[in-house]
Amino acid sequence: MLAEAIKRVAEETQEDRSMYCHRPSSVCRCIRALVYHAKGIEQKPLPGRALLVFDDSTWHEELTANWIRKTAYRLHSQQMEVDILTVNGYTVKGHIDGIIQDITGKDMLWEHKAINHFSFQRISDDPSEAHEYYMQCALYLIGLQRVQPDITEALLCIKNKNTAQYCEFFVVLDVSDINIYEVAGTNRGSLAYRMNDPLELARKVYESVDMHVKGEITPNRPYQRDDWHCSYCGWQEKCWAGYREEIEAMPENIDLSKILYIDQASLFEEYFNLLSVKSKADKRLKELKEMVKTILYENKVQTGYYGTIWFSKTFRDIKGYTVQARTDEILNCKQL
Repeated sequence: MLAEAIKRVAEETQEDRSMYCHRPSSVCRCIRALVYHAKGIEQKPLPGRALLVFDDSTWHEELTANWIRKTAYRLHSQQMEVDILTVNGYTVKGHIDGIIQDITGKDMLWEHKAINHFSFQRISDDPSEAHEYYMQCALYLIGLQRVQPDITEALLCIKNKNTAQYCEFFVVLDVSDINIYEVAGTNRGSLAYRMNDPLELARKVYESVDMHVKGEITPNRPYQRDDWHCSYCGWQEKCWAGYREEIEAMPENIDLSKILYIDQASLFEEYFNLLSVKSKADKRLKELKEMVKTILYENKVQTGYYGTIWFSKTFRDIKGYTVQARTDEILNCKQL
């Protein structure tokens, strides 16, 4: 009752999305979506739940800031504006989350991100998944250099909104490159990631957006239509409208050997070979599955193990809409 009302109010009261401008947070986003935004093409309103998630992230940042204020660290300069670079006469600006000062008086940029459990786990397992956050920190550091040249490090604080677990990284500016280290206590741990010249990368993205807008050109889609980036994009319908017609208008029966590079051709060959192996394996797997289930049934076994391999039979109810509902028997197998 209340949950639905809250989401509906969020949807109905959301403000119009801001006009496009080059931002540090947009560098790693879909170039096609950025061009749509810059052209002023209307996007689909965000669902109420998404608005609640964004609002929730803002509160998590403030909660973390409040806890920091109770420590020996000093947090200051929150939401301070910095000038980062100029592209085609436009100055790209950003607003930092704050600056942390330790007990020795050393300042470093502080950036906070609050994300869901699955995204947090992905970054914990593979720090390169936080590339977008590192890029944002890097650009803010470069902007800070204009006013405080002594600040060459950022502390990126990533919070798991589901468990309140934190993941921290030192983002260190080394001339034009960026090195990212895991945090070990209060010191740098192992090198987790490296970025080459993020400022130049950002410049290329901004210039590309300007070029496509000026030339009335829509860039190619960087993602497949089932990618999660597209699922959450406000221009999804606009972007993929007429996609089938695009494909059907393309030439047919092309000799790919005349247009592919060697490494590209090898991908086609590998895909075909794996598909052939998978087809044969799936067929044999289906046969073996029925044989194993029969053996377990004839020996009146529900669960059992052979060496370190464990087997069990369970059931799953299937609720059909176009076919009759049924119960499937599931064969489970895993290594002990």
